[in-house]
Amino acid sequence: MGVPGGALEFGETAEEACIREYFEETGLKVSVVSLLGISTNQIQNYPNGDIGQSVVIGFVLKSDNINLLNSNNSETLALKFFKKENLPTIFNKQHLNFITKYFSGEYPFYN
Repeated sequence: MGVPGGALEFGETAEEACIREYFEETGLKVSVVSLLGISTNQIQNYPNGDIGQSVVIGFVLKSDNINLLNSNNSETLALKFFKKENLPTIFNKQHLNFITKYFSGEYPFYN
């Protein structure tokens, strides 16, 4: 399990990319409320042998209609909201860090 996200397109701001990626992956129209955090401590090993370090910028978002979930696309296998007390195992350590910081109120953060 993880959270929606993706890469910037040329000329796009981080906020614009976040809004676009959320819509592409969930069908939700969101707006940015505030910065959640910036994480730079993830090393990624790619199948071709390349190793990279990612920079992830997370935002606190809001949506007026959470009933529009759409997983009918090539990027998303399934969509579901979870309560804080019932979170599934989050495999991506950066995603888990963002979720933990959000629920603890420790934001904005950087690491």
